[in-house]
Amino acid sequence: MRRKLKALTVLLALLPAWICWGQMIPDEFISYPKGRVSGLTGLTMIKTEDGELKPFWRFQLQPELNLDRIGIGLDLVFLYNPDVGIRAEDGEKWSELGDFLRMIRYLRYGRRGERLFLLYGALDNVFIGNGLIMGGYSNYDRRGLRLELNARAAGVEAVLNNVSKPSLFGGRGYIRPLLGMDLPLINKLTIGGTYITDVDPDPYEEGEEPFTVYGFDLGLPILRSKLMEIRLYDEAAFIKGHGSGNAVGIGFDLPMGARFRVEYRIFGEDFAPTPFNYLYEGIKSDPEREIESILNPEPLKGIFSLFAWGVPRKLFAWASFEDYDNETPRVQAEFIETGLIEKVSIRGRYTKIGIDGFKDIFDLDEKSAFTLKIGFQVIQPFEIVLVHDYRFRKKEDGEGYETIHKVSFELGVSMNY
Repeated sequence: MRRKLKALTVLLALLPAWICWGQMIPDEFISYPKGRVSGLTGLTMIKTEDGELKPFWRFQLQPELNLDRIGIGLDLVFLYNPDVGIRAEDGEKWSELGDFLRMIRYLRYGRRGERLFLLYGALDNVFIGNGLIMGGYSNYDRRGLRLELNARAAGVEAVLNNVSKPSLFGGRGYIRPLLGMDLPLINKLTIGGTYITDVDPDPYEEGEEPFTVYGFDLGLPILRSKLMEIRLYDEAAFIKGHGSGNAVGIGFDLPMGARFRVEYRIFGEDFAPTPFNYLYEGIKSDPEREIESILNPEPLKGIFSLFAWGVPRKLFAWASFEDYDNETPRVQAEFIETGLIEKVSIRGRYTKIGIDGFKDIFDLDEKSAFTLKIGFQVIQPFEIVLVHDYRFRKKEDGEGYETIHKVSFELGVSMNY
């Protein structure tokens, strides 16, 4: 019973991730449309400043325009209630700079992997290094900055979470010290250093210590051919004032867009892998949780593996498995179809914690969560979206958990030009 409760607690911590599709999608599988307008409308309930829960009619319009290296995407969200008037996305009164900055979903120059890549806007799927410190990070509804400078001998990648109220920032620098030497493959050795800090990890407390993580990494390709690439890597991370961990792995870039990697991880006490992940900002916004609550009190060691495959701008799927000391084995999987089937889009995500056996992987119970979105284009440009959601949340009285199992429909508009 204690094992199930522990697994359920971990699972509940993961729930904010399922509102952010595409956080695990490699950038080469994300297409920037030359021109597109999409939108949604529907009814939503929001608690206003007087503490009352009121209905608002929600209008959302997302136009995009991309011209090679330069692109812009807007996210225009308006809430309307005849008694309250027009409000911003979360019911705000349009009184802060951030309310207006959110209208620009992204503004970019270049693409990831090019010599210069600069992005202002919503940050999704941000990985620094091999992901032991930052991986899959999202700034949710804020507007931040992302920068990459890439050269043959050195490079920099940096991130800032919020332009209007910055608190999390940092990055990674790397060098290839043996470049230019006549040492095949070995001259591609990469040495990197990462430093990321959040100077305001608890918005509900003043004067708290920054939450800082730093580390070092090595990477070395051992095989490069037209069919595949194999790379060895090692990354060490240190949480200031807490513990440390290390991950050594091997990664494969395989034919037909497939990727596989496996790591052996050793963590000391008071440490957690990838603290800056897709959950981080959600944990910060919860007044009942502290960032330190994600740290494991005991040392852990085990494996992590990930397999991904996709067709650019058509289909992407990934699945991962991790197990530390046979305590709470976890499986995660995601499937995204955005162009393979005409007039249909499919997105699904599944997570299972505390697996007891192979059959248990596929059972929906208190240790699992599942979300499925299927969009049907009925008459262009109108689209009907079916949402199937199965998850858990803590009861309002704090005594135990309750199942959330719902099916809903949305009406959307999507048009390319």
